[in-house]
Amino acid sequence: MTRIVVVEMGVPGEIFLRNHGSYGSWFCNAIRKVAPDLTVATLPVETADADTMRQGIGVILSGAEEGVYDDLPWRQSFEGEIVRVIEDGFPLLGVCFAHQYLTELFGGKVERSSSGKEFGRYLINITADGEEDPLFAGIKNPFGALESHNDVVVRPAPGAVRLASSEKVAWQAFRWSENVRGVQFHPEMTPEIAISILAKELTDSRDSVEHSGRINDLKKPHAGLDVLSNFLNICLAW
Repeated sequence: MTRIVVVEMGVPGEIFLRNHGSYGSWFCNAIRKVAPDLTVATLPVETADADTMRQGIGVILSGAEEGVYDDLPWRQSFEGEIVRVIEDGFPLLGVCFAHQYLTELFGGKVERSSSGKEFGRYLINITADGEEDPLFAGIKNPFGALESHNDVVVRPAPGAVRLASSEKVAWQAFRWSENVRGVQFHPEMTPEIAISILAKELTDSRDSVEHSGRINDLKKPHAGLDVLSNFLNICLAW
């Protein structure tokens, strides 16, 4: 049976875990919508090994609440495992935190965003290279995407090709080698999850007009599932 392996790079905060499930479940639900015949295996990053990750047609690395500059006890052991997967040519997609993790792994740099946090729906511009990449095949340019992050790539890894950018984030998506890609936005996120995140961020805000306006914006169409579907097609063609 054809399957995708999702490595959970962290655990959502208690309120999000209780209301929406683990990061792995976010991807399971999203993949079920675009590829119901695929099965999804989820692995915690602490125990993920190359042999298990290679028991599928591709690997997705999820987001995390931590930053790549935090003390991550699993980092040293996981690095060797994921490098083996990459060197074997398996299709790999890093999302949000994992997009940043892969950047640092390959020699780039990640920092806190100088323009502040991004929580909500944003317009993403596909570059000329992105227009040629199967990750964005058939997707209107620009497209809407859901985001939730504090950090950004400030220096890309040597050899990285920019596939997408936005007003505040230069590196919204990249390709590093033919099999490795990363996206800063969340293709698996639903409006319901995004609304929960935004509501938490705006709990202390006195601007109820801004609050309701941004909540309504999250309900507009976004291309997350299209991007995810395209990555699965890359995996199936591998």
